[in-house]
Amino acid sequence: MPAWADCNADAMDGEETPLFYNSAHCGACNVSVDEPFAPTGFGYCDAGTPRLLGCELGWRANVDGTACDVCDSYLGGADVPDNGLDENCTSGDSTADESRGFFVDAVNGEDAADRGTRAAPFRTLVGVMDYGWPASPNRKELYLAAGTYADTLVAPQGAQVHGGFINNNGTWSRSSDRSLTVITAGTGFDFRHPSTTTPALYVVDTLTIRQPGAGPYRAIHYAGYVRLYVQEVDIELQGNNCYGVSPEHPADQGVIEGYVGIFNVNVAGPPECYALGGADPGYGVSTNVQLRAYGVNSSAQFGNSYPAASTWTFTRVTAPRFMAQSTTSTRIELSSFPATWNNLGNDNYADINDPTFLAYRSTLGPTRTKCSLSSICVAHDVSLTGASSDGWIYMASFLGGSLDVTGSVVDIGLIHNADIQGRGPSTGYLNGHEIQDSHLWLSGNEAIQRSASYFDVAVFERNRVRGGAVFNPTMTLIRNNVFQGSSTGAVVTLYGDNYSVPTFTFSNNTVLSTAGASCLGVRASGPLQTLAYNNVVACTSTTAGNRVALEESDTSAEFLGIQNNVLAGVDVLFKDEGATSISSLTVLNTSASLNADGRGGNTKLPSADDVLFVDLLNLDLRVMESSPAVNGGTNTSEEAKGGVTEDILLQARPCGSAHDVGAYEHCTGP
Repeated sequence: MPAWADCNADAMDGEETPLFYNSAHCGACNVSVDEPFAPTGFGYCDAGTPRLLGCELGWRANVDGTACDVCDSYLGGADVPDNGLDENCTSGDSTADESRGFFVDAVNGEDAADRGTRAAPFRTLVGVMDYGWPASPNRKELYLAAGTYADTLVAPQGAQVHGGFINNNGTWSRSSDRSLTVITAGTGFDFRHPSTTTPALYVVDTLTIRQPGAGPYRAIHYAGYVRLYVQEVDIELQGNNCYGVSPEHPADQGVIEGYVGIFNVNVAGPPECYALGGADPGYGVSTNVQLRAYGVNSSAQFGNSYPAASTWTFTRVTAPRFMAQSTTSTRIELSSFPATWNNLGNDNYADINDPTFLAYRSTLGPTRTKCSLSSICVAHDVSLTGASSDGWIYMASFLGGSLDVTGSVVDIGLIHNADIQGRGPSTGYLNGHEIQDSHLWLSGNEAIQRSASYFDVAVFERNRVRGGAVFNPTMTLIRNNVFQGSSTGAVVTLYGDNYSVPTFTFSNNTVLSTAGASCLGVRASGPLQTLAYNNVVACTSTTAGNRVALEESDTSAEFLGIQNNVLAGVDVLFKDEGATSISSLTVLNTSASLNADGRGGNTKLPSADDVLFVDLLNLDLRVMESSPAVNGGTNTSEEAKGGVTEDILLQARPCGSAHDVGAYEHCTGP
């Protein structure tokens, strides 16, 4: 399967769409990852194949995780009454029932003994606590009619609070309008379950919690081993140090563990507040919390501290800022998370110790810190933007999506099938062990060390680079890439330093310099050794001058092998100011001079047109059948020459009698 495709049918921008991890174009143009799982689930793209990512509200995955076809077990077998959903897949939606709960009406009720029925409701939450639960502790559900309630509800084990009811002279019906029932206490609900071994279910749905003023307040407060379910709730926060849904704090109130579900919740408040507030790990609380947040919209920042041994899943969550501090063994999973994600680690990646962090189909940034390299951290079809200054992005894998490295130091183990940008002037560094099947657009930068983005990687293959690239010492293998430079300076700079003397293997690449008279294809600089096999290096300038294909820029650089390259449109094939021990190599402009000492089989062509690219004007750098690059290469499948067994499009090499020169292997076509 190809890594890229022309999905917009515009030949001018070529194959602009990645296919391996693209949720809208998975494996081929216009193949959506959601279609196989709709309407109950949604997917992600795994190397060109749609996989189930998650389930819509009210559903959960089947046993083998391939479809969402059974009801949500989050409520533990309970069902929210009169909301039109059958959460426990029984005989339909349940209804409000006097045998299970109390009716409360802030306008028409009265607080007294023997109240709480449809015909005679309580007036306040305090009335339920004073009269209702002491007499009937098993009636755990509250049905709140339209009105304002100024009390904090300190609820018993297993309490459920359902708002949005309308009382019409004893006939009760329910609306989905969550603005009808309003809680105005500083702490709206206080759920404290004494057990840390047996969970208790608490439910809040279809209402508004409006804090009366500046904090510290917690709209929903919980402690103990709880199964907390918050659905269709508006939370309005004010001031500083305020929280939407928050566990107990500090530690002397007990260990927090259990299940927290926040579904279709809107949190309005200043950025200093937290839509979801966790307890500080330094207090030793908030352990083993399983959180699922779905469809949450917040103008306050989302998250605070993340507990140990927990799984936190965020789906379709928006927030201006996302923060996390984590201890160990935490799993954090984001999907469809279009947020300005500011921190994971409180500006210090060392705060994140060995979690599993996964992000799917999300927009994140601008960012400072992600997570330490010891973590299992994967961005999957994510648009990620680094901070404008002093940015740090650390993770194990970046699969698909787009990555803006401008101004950031990026350290990623694997970058695959991604669109990478670095707009200059840039001070950013991009470090990765492997970068594959990606597009790199380094616009606005000179393709030289002082202003281009830097690449410190071990394997760089099947990528398309525009604007130049600089490779630092730990790079060892550069193969099957297309480099297009549009500025002065070298299109590719191989750079060594005094701390290590690397050997660069530069095999089967196509390098096109579109600069003026002073164009340069590949430069070796600093202490290094370079092997160059089967490369096309071409300059499009028609102005004779200092146009150089390969250059050693100082005395410490050395080309050890220059074999079977096609060098076109240059005045100088090899410019030696380094350590290569060949006589009379200061300026070379004949292929014969390059054939000395085992440096043989190179071809010099008068112009880039003579390479016979398919469409040089539109930058289609495949070669035609009659090109001297076809069958013109040495056998680079040998490990010593790069281990090249396929081309940039994953076409097996060779197609003909010998390996082709350049990034593309010609098999069929013009």
